[in-house]
Amino acid sequence: MKADWTNGSEVIGQWLDELGRAGIPVYAIYLPNGEVDLLPQAITTEMLINRLEAASEQFPASDFAPIEAAETCAHCGCDNEGEAASEGSGE
Repeated sequence: MKADWTNGSEVIGQWLDELGRAGIPVYAIYLPNGEVDLLPQAITTEMLINRLEAASEQFPASDFAPIEAAETCAHCGCDNEGEAASEGSGE
């Protein structure tokens, strides 16, 4: 998920609170069992690869949602740009 907090967003603020973070960037891997693997604010490519490999060893690929399902964040309902998704908009 990518979120823009430039103008402040209540949705992103709530998400940060839930993760115990006060600001961005936030790097989190949402696991199929509902747990969150929260990475440090400064990450390396190697660190990210290691964490993703560990997740893939713990869970089969079929347990992860396909990328197409990421249009709306399952965690907080935002549109992955930090704006609350409108319900019943017909879009």
